[in-house]
Amino acid sequence: MQRYRRELLKRLAAVLELEPPQADGIRLCKRYRKVGEQLLLYMRDRELPTTNNVSEQALRLSSIFRKVTNSFRVGWGTEL
Repeated sequence: MQRYRRELLKRLAAVLELEPPQADGIRLCKRYRKVGEQLLLYMRDRELPTTNNVSEQALRLSSIFRKVTNSFRVGWGTEL
C-alpha cells in the first residue's frame, strides 16, 4: 500500500507541475499543491474512511423529504 501511495504522489506531483490555462484550473492546482499529501491520507492511516459517505447519508433523509413533499417552498414546509 505504501509503495502504491508513493507512486500516486509522484504522479500527482508531475501533474501539478503543469500550469492550467483557465482560472478554475489554476485555483484547483493551487489547492492540490497545498493539500496534496492529505489527498491520500487514508492510504497511510487505515482507520480513516476512504469516502465521505457518512456525510452524504446524514443529508439523505432531508433530501428525500424535500423531493417527496415538492420542496420546502410550500407554506407548511417552511414552517416545518
